[in-house]
Amino acid sequence: MTMRVFKHSLGGSLVLFFSLAALAQEVSTDPSLQFVKEDTEEFFFAAPSRGDDAIRMMGDKIAVIAARYSRTPDELKALLRTEKTLWLGKNGHLFYADTPAPSASIPKSSAVAKALQFPITQTFKLHSRQGSAKTIYLDFNGHTSSNSFWSNELGTNFTAPPYDLDGSPSSFSNDEHAAIQSAWQRIANDYASFDVDVTTEQPPEADLVWTGWDAKWGMRVVFTQNTMGLCGGNCGGVAVVNSFGYTNGGHLQPAWVFNKSTSGQAEGETGSHEVGHTANLSHDGVTGSEYYWGHGSGGQSWAPIMGASFTQAVTQWSNGSYPGATNTQDDTSLLYNRLVKVNDDFPKNFPAHGLSNIPWIAGTTSGSSFQVLQNGEFSHATDDDYFRFTTSGGLVTFNIGPNPKYADGYNINSVLKIYTTSVGLVASADTPDASPTSLSVNLGPGTYVLEVTSDGDTDPAPGFPIYGNLGFYQVTGSFAVP
Repeated sequence: MTMRVFKHSLGGSLVLFFSLAALAQEVSTDPSLQFVKEDTEEFFFAAPSRGDDAIRMMGDKIAVIAARYSRTPDELKALLRTEKTLWLGKNGHLFYADTPAPSASIPKSSAVAKALQFPITQTFKLHSRQGSAKTIYLDFNGHTSSNSFWSNELGTNFTAPPYDLDGSPSSFSNDEHAAIQSAWQRIANDYASFDVDVTTEQPPEADLVWTGWDAKWGMRVVFTQNTMGLCGGNCGGVAVVNSFGYTNGGHLQPAWVFNKSTSGQAEGETGSHEVGHTANLSHDGVTGSEYYWGHGSGGQSWAPIMGASFTQAVTQWSNGSYPGATNTQDDTSLLYNRLVKVNDDFPKNFPAHGLSNIPWIAGTTSGSSFQVLQNGEFSHATDDDYFRFTTSGGLVTFNIGPNPKYADGYNINSVLKIYTTSVGLVASADTPDASPTSLSVNLGPGTYVLEVTSDGDTDPAPGFPIYGNLGFYQVTGSFAVP
């Protein structure tokens, strides 16, 4: 391995910095390219830098460094001059230091805390897709960083304390358990369409680092207090760009989350955002701002995950289809490079695959009534799931909403439709936001098909597009049976 030492002088401040951002870049979606090859050359710069200072620091080595991110030198220069949160680390890797969440989301009293959604004995055993070869480990227990990218930036090894809301880092209160559970639900929903296990249970270290020959890799995300002084103590989260799946890249981990809230939203949104950076996603901004804070109000409020999604009801991956977008990066395609697209759980469509190939809707029979309980997930924006049911006639009711296991961070605008077996549309229902959708109709005796699908919402404009309607859902309801 060739090592280069550079001691250029820099103008301007050399503050250690960060801000919700990530390098925009195009990466092949070929599933054989789900990793980042280790460089054969490392760099040792005198200090971290950004903007024109970073460009001067790299000198004629900019082509080698830009190639790490599938960028040309001119593209990297443009990014460094426009993204003020993008920094060049002392070893030549790029990283982002994200803007803190609004002060309103910082906890002031446990009186506004969420209720527990699981027993506290389960808080650190949560899994979204246990058994997957890819892992996003949400680490709330404190972390020691030694001989890593981060300790190199600070010039010393350090230990970050556990996640803490109440000033007692030695134990977790019920409020803290509730916030951790909510953060996990939000991140699990955001990554539901990828074959990755979002977990709070510590995996073997080998499961997080790709060696170049095995099928397993992942990312540790540490939720902590910024006592070590990263970014001068004034950032919401930090991450090394393009580090997810980097060969022997354990030294580039973890991603860090410093934002916190009693609701868990600041933690969850920041966690998803930082992992996005590690997979080469850049910031979703709007003309005049590096971050887009979203639009709309109430249940119709929307923001992109790679923007600033701390306060909006619906937060989704984006391809820059909102007005004034500064980034048209295809978020999900780039994430598929590292995490792999999950298989469609109900791939048979009606009528294309015939009625006999459509599964019966799940549930239980109680007397003459069938109680529906069907779980599913939308793994891509145009996902349609179909289910058969037979009724003896009368009132039929279906409801679609969050799977209770993933209640927080539900981001799906859903549609329900009922068809006859001859493909005649009987009834349909839609909602204008990501709230649950209900459909009730009186039907005659017979077999019918229920279609469950996602949809965008552009009324009132700009609303939110169908692109990011991904995640776990649950259908409930009832109907009479023979």
